[in-house]
Amino acid sequence: MRRSFCALAGTLAALTVFAASAGAESTTVKGTSPGDITKMSVNNAKTALTVKVYGLFGKNCNSRSVSSFRVTVGWGQAAYRAEANCYAGETPRWITGLYYVADGADGSGGKKVTCPKFQVTYDAMARAYRVFFPRTCMSRAADRVKVRSEGLNSGSAAPGAAGPTRALRRG
Repeated sequence: MRRSFCALAGTLAALTVFAASAGAESTTVKGTSPGDITKMSVNNAKTALTVKVYGLFGKNCNSRSVSSFRVTVGWGQAAYRAEANCYAGETPRWITGLYYVADGADGSGGKKVTCPKFQVTYDAMARAYRVFFPRTCMSRAADRVKVRSEGLNSGSAAPGAAGPTRALRRG
């Protein structure tokens, strides 16, 4: 009887540890006040990391003062950085890119990462920008990452920021 109980307890403990490590970790953090970014939600799933940035502006990139934003996915000193910049020419449009920064330097740029599945889209229902980072494009990223977002524009007195999050476990 006691042996059966110990075996059952061991099995339940192993299942609990497995189940806890199998799920993606998600969080939502508030934006800075004052600032255009009201909040940011992050889901660190097994095959992709998805970030939603709320409060910036509508789909039209020249409709508000913030003309660019970035989302940084970091661990230690290294990071992947998504950048979205408004090109306000004859046909305003967003120009986006994914970059790898090995030394954690703050600012634009880094080594350009070619990734056809990387996306920055506007979700009109949620009124948020969705940044989709496939894990296949972030081969150097750790399983636990911290995420932050920043609105960037000298024309706005408070473009805002959200994060960094706590270290989120990959699903």
